[in-house]
Amino acid sequence: MPEESISLTKYFISLLRELEKRVYQRFKDLRRALRTDLDSLNKRLDAMNEIRGTLKDQQTQFITRAEHNALADRVSKTEAFQSEIGGTTKAQREGKQNNQWLIGIVISIVVVVVIQVITLLRK
Repeated sequence: MPEESISLTKYFISLLRELEKRVYQRFKDLRRALRTDLDSLNKRLDAMNEIRGTLKDQQTQFITRAEHNALADRVSKTEAFQSEIGGTTKAQREGKQNNQWLIGIVISIVVVVVIQVITLLRK
């Protein structure tokens, strides 16, 4: 009888040890999977932070609505002033029509320069 109880005890001990090994291995596998998932998540978060930084840099380079409205008002005043001057002779009117593209270019250049100055002043 003692031999049976000893062998039964040894059998249960061996079963418990095997179960312990399986549980330990499962925890190791879960820990490894968790590390892999954390690394993947960190890479994704780094990419998101890079995109946020790019958007923030880009945002500082755009003009605001108030700046746009101020520039649009200046352009409107300039156009109104130009229409008030007006030409009286046919030659002056033709010259004015031929030079309108030049005035548009000059206004565009002035707007770009003003925008660049504002951008530089913000930094």
